Amino acid sequence: MQNSYLCLVLGTLSFTLASISPNAASAFEDVNMGSAISVEGGHIVARWDTRGFHHYNIRWSANGGPEKQVERAGDKSFVYLTPYQPGVLYSISVQGCDKNFASSSKCTSWDGASCGNPRNPCTGPIPMPIKSRGGLCLDVDAPNQRVNGGRVQVWACNGSDQQLWSINGGRIVSLAGKCLDAHLPDIHKNGGRIQVWDCNNSAQQNWRQNRLELRNGGGKCLDVHAPMLHQNGGIVQLWQCNGTIQQSWSQPGLL
Repeated sequence: MQNSYLCLVLGTLSFTLASISPNAASAFEDVNMGSAISVEGGHIVARWDTRGFHHYNIRWSANGGPEKQVERAGDKSFVYLTPYQPGVLYSISVQGCDKNFASSSKCTSWDGASCGNPRNPCTGPIPMPIKSRGGLCLDVDAPNQRVNGGRVQVWACNGSDQQLWSINGGRIVSLAGKCLDAHLPDIHKNGGRIQVWDCNNSAQQNWRQNRLELRNGGGKCLDVHAPMLHQNGGIVQLWQCNGTIQQSWSQPGLL
């Protein structure tokens, strides 16, 4: 089919108002967005390959529950959706939209992905508890889990958000997206304070696994203050690496 043109002639002037290809809309709508879903920093993240649109619509659901929709403005290719929870099936669909006029958009078809069941597990470091030899779990003081400087302690293992951590590229990341951090002035000191902070790839946020030890970039080990090894609220600190039980940590499948 040939393209059709609509022209107006006013006196001696001719204007072409539109050039319409009958296949243009369907070709646009058939764009494959390359949608994918994974776990990053303890959160479910939707990503897509196709770029160049004005904005993107993302629909997602958990375990087939009510569908939620968010919009990602600008030429971005990802969005953080929700904290990851083990055993939950997550589904997403993404479409890209061009803003033609102030009140309307032309969008691609929805392109979907899912993860979270045994046949299709979510990729990426999965958040899990980190347990001390004293039987308590590494824990962020709940009211401050999203605050820079939030206190890190040990607490009875309970599966709460503040006890879920992912180990990724030398970083230990809380479910709230903060990194396990040694207070900078104390990075080389016994008794140095441990906290959570915005992830920034600094030495104080670098942790290396050595058997059951977690050794910081300053050379000290993650340590529970010995008299509080079995107490809720026990102090977590830096200390010279010595192989004692207060420096022994485990996380199933990772440590």
